Amino acid sequence: MKNIFKYHLFSVFLIVNFFILPYPVSAQNSFFKLKNCYIFNGLSGDFNINFKGDIKVADDDKSIKSISEGGFLEIEKKTFGNSRKLNIYPNSSGTLVYEYKEGSSIINFEPNGRKWMEEILPEIIRNTGIDIEGRVKRIYANNGINGILNEIKSIESDFISAKYYKVLITQEQLTESEYKLAIIALSNTVSSDFERSNVLSLVSSLYISNNSLTEAYLTTVSALSSDFEKAKVLKNLDIDHFTESQQINYLHSASTINSDFEKSNVINALITKQVLSENTFLLAIKVINDINSDFEKSKNFALMLSKSPSENALAEMFNGVRNMNSDFEKGNLLSNASDNIKISSTSLDAYFEAINSINSDFEHAGVLKSIIKKHNTDDALYIRVFTSAERLNSDFEKSGVLTYASTKMPKSDKVKEQYINTAKTINSTYELDNVMKAIL
Repeated sequence: MKNIFKYHLFSVFLIVNFFILPYPVSAQNSFFKLKNCYIFNGLSGDFNINFKGDIKVADDDKSIKSISEGGFLEIEKKTFGNSRKLNIYPNSSGTLVYEYKEGSSIINFEPNGRKWMEEILPEIIRNTGIDIEGRVKRIYANNGINGILNEIKSIESDFISAKYYKVLITQEQLTESEYKLAIIALSNTVSSDFERSNVLSLVSSLYISNNSLTEAYLTTVSALSSDFEKAKVLKNLDIDHFTESQQINYLHSASTINSDFEKSNVINALITKQVLSENTFLLAIKVINDINSDFEKSKNFALMLSKSPSENALAEMFNGVRNMNSDFEKGNLLSNASDNIKISSTSLDAYFEAINSINSDFEHAGVLKSIIKKHNTDDALYIRVFTSAERLNSDFEKSGVLTYASTKMPKSDKVKEQYINTAKTINSTYELDNVMKAIL
């Protein structure tokens, strides 16, 4: 009763989808699976396919060679009130038994039953994945990689097509060019991102161990429409020993992700697991700059700061920070980056340009205080800090920066002169008095 209910429920599902979807269900996916029961919409009508066990198929796909003990293959077709049904199973000695029915009548399998089986079996075998390992081996041996790919093109089900790719890539010893052909063809013959990502995840170790194959593999990853599936594949790759070329291809693939969240996580995975070359570091910054979310962008930049970036990389990062909208995220990043700045470094101009782009006086002042806290020996740096402080509109924040600096700054005349010049931009008499008392 439970099985009957399931079949009725599934029939209702198909009928509902027929009226809701803009085209028939069979045009979208010709293959449905309920446990070990398969409903297949074939070219010549609808088949109910039910099978169990290890089934071996003859080389011409027109007959069954063997079925394991306890297994069976049941095929039923109904057309305009007429029905045919064939049940194949092994007896106690392993010999196959054929039970053939037309309508409600049991008739001899020979010759009509065998003729019907030979007509329908090739299509059923192809589209249900029965004896898929044997079929792939036979087709590849006879017709090579193109024979397999042409066979897959004739399969409507993404689920079954994906199974063919899994068997082909993992079972057969392909040449390098054949591995490339197989993974690139995946995008053209399987439309489901879910099925494609399953194949990509399963075979990843074969492709990332070879520099040449990695590019083809990541090109196929980039072709996935789903950001979730694309990110899942990229994050799960074993990238610990990627070459620079592989790192660059990985980042190009990451750049095709539209979701800021997924893109950020993928980049973080690379930065965490790898020591990036200068070229890769700069490319990673470029990809990060395309992230719209300042929160996600700041996560990436914060991690990159911990990896001792070069002066060129720091300058590019600070240029990216300058273009962020969130003063809070800017302030956090630039305060943390104060540990990385070096006096008279090539990145210092970009650093202060990023600081001066902060609109919030509170965040701006916070970054300047973090510089004062960590650096107290260089005249030029303090002159930069005080010059930046002049841009603050808030007398309270400006006063706070100057008074905090008064006990830490170098005691040179140049620094003291800039301190006083900045103090003169304070409008509040109260705050100005506090600042001047601090220096005196």
